[in-house]
Amino acid sequence: MSQKAAQVLLAELGSDLHRFPDAKHLASWAGICPGNAESGGKHLRGKTRKGNVWLRQILIEIAHVTSKTKDTYLAAH
Repeated sequence: MSQKAAQVLLAELGSDLHRFPDAKHLASWAGICPGNAESGGKHLRGKTRKGNVWLRQILIEIAHVTSKTKDTYLAAH
């Protein structure tokens, strides 16, 4: 991870992550969780909600770089 990415994460999240009970709450706050729309038993396409723009952008960038890194657990998935 680059120094810039670490700085953005620290600036947007702060050093105390206890306000997020788990990773799902953090992802929801960042706005990267798709919505869950259902009508008449039919699952509809969920849209991601607007969250913290800077945090969302850097998390997507980190995930993209990680997926392209060879011989790592995340790249295998």
